Amino acid sequence: MNKFESSQFFVSDGDTIIIYDRGDSNLTVRLRLIDCAERQRRGQSSDDLADIAQWSLGQIALQRAVETLRGRTVEVSLTGTDWYGRGLADVRVSGTKGASQTLQSRLVRAGLAVPYFSIVPDLESVEEVWLYRRLVVDCYRAKLDKLGFWSPGYLGELPHEFRSRKKVEAV
Repeated sequence: MNKFESSQFFVSDGDTIIIYDRGDSNLTVRLRLIDCAERQRRGQSSDDLADIAQWSLGQIALQRAVETLRGRTVEVSLTGTDWYGRGLADVRVSGTKGASQTLQSRLVRAGLAVPYFSIVPDLESVEEVWLYRRLVVDCYRAKLDKLGFWSPGYLGELPHEFRSRKKVEAV
């Protein structure tokens, strides 16, 4: 696991951060083990309430990530890369400890992201098992507290369901 700290970054999505101070090139990092609400992209529009609900939560997830990290130094623990070439990482505010302090945990606990249930993550250490366990517990708590995806008025679907529906609609 490659760990480093950074104070120069841009939150581009609820679960994606671009690290600027990595020498000659930027590093795009994807928060691992979670699936975050999707944001509306430039040029996308829809009258479908499920789309609007997903995009609204995606914007809230982005804002939550920005608020959590703004003006702070983050600790990034790289664990690999995803199929798009982005670094997969755990991200937390520097100086904090424990799985509950990761940005992933904070987003899941707020109901703005869910742990990956559709794919079984390859957990290689006790620390990774504890993080995944923490995410499952956070998801359960968000559901009990009716937050985000689990709120009574939410008319959308989970991120993987949203993407699947969009792929079918595009065909």
